[in-house]
Amino acid sequence: MTKLYSNGGAKSKKSDLTKSENSVKLDSNGVPFKYPEVHIDDKKEYAAFMDQVGLRYEKYYEGNEFCHITFTNKTYLFENHGRGDYNIYRILED
Repeated sequence: MTKLYSNGGAKSKKSDLTKSENSVKLDSNGVPFKYPEVHIDDKKEYAAFMDQVGLRYEKYYEGNEFCHITFTNKTYLFENHGRGDYNIYRILED
């Protein structure tokens, strides 16, 4: 069975982005990502995600806004706004 971790899409009004229940992460240039972040509490898991994406960045992710990576037993769907500037918006777990 596949588990799905996700938050709903961002609201279209700019004022809605500031409400806590609709909080959308901003990239390093202050541009909002399209989807709310799925926060990873486990620091080792987050570090592994960043490491795996970093190892493959030039080949698979550079220039692509919406990306995914699968390792261990999870698939991470994320927005890419440049190297190191990612927003995980969904995690699929087998």
